[in-house]
Amino acid sequence: MGNAPAGLYGVTTGWYLGTDTSGGVVAYKEGTGPGYGGQQFQPQPEKETSSRSADIKKMEVVCMATAVFNCSIDGQDIEDQDLPKYLPLVDKKDVNKKGGNCDSVPLCYDKNMMLLGLNKDLF
Repeated sequence: MGNAPAGLYGVTTGWYLGTDTSGGVVAYKEGTGPGYGGQQFQPQPEKETSSRSADIKKMEVVCMATAVFNCSIDGQDIEDQDLPKYLPLVDKKDVNKKGGNCDSVPLCYDKNMMLLGLNKDLF
């Protein structure tokens, strides 16, 4: 699954775990990144657009999509219907246009694999 510090991770098929230049855990798409002779991701300082986006960056969100999403936030299991109370809904088309993806159902990430929120088509 890659090379990352010890921890509990969920990784979607086609991705592997590695670290960025500051030692943070990053999911790289297979065929890219240091596991394939590419460069490590270098995080850029991020502008805070809202307190909600700042809150997301501090959360540990894990989902194991089965018949239900099986998500936890900071180690606490969250019922599917309650996820929008914790994470914003985002438009998959907008995410894709900006280079991000919603491949990790139900979560959407920007092009730097930073969590944006939930795919609104699923809620």
